[in-house]
Amino acid sequence: MSTPAPLTATQLETLPVRSAVLCTTDRGRAFLALKIDQGTGRHNPSRWNTTDGPATTVQIAAHNPVHLVPATDTTEEAGA
Repeated sequence: MSTPAPLTATQLETLPVRSAVLCTTDRGRAFLALKIDQGTGRHNPSRWNTTDGPATTVQIAAHNPVHLVPATDTTEEAGA
């Protein structure tokens, strides 16, 4: 399985609020970011909460963000 390409700032802006991304710094440290507010442009970028604190889309884009998509559970629970 190949690693998805990191998202650009433009792609991050198009993600809906409550989207989660996994970011990796140049030194290999990972952190999570959750989009909490949709921005309206360059002077009012979307806001994100991360495991390191608040951030903007530009800051998130600098850290190799990959969109986290919930897995689809195709198995049935035992006994259901």
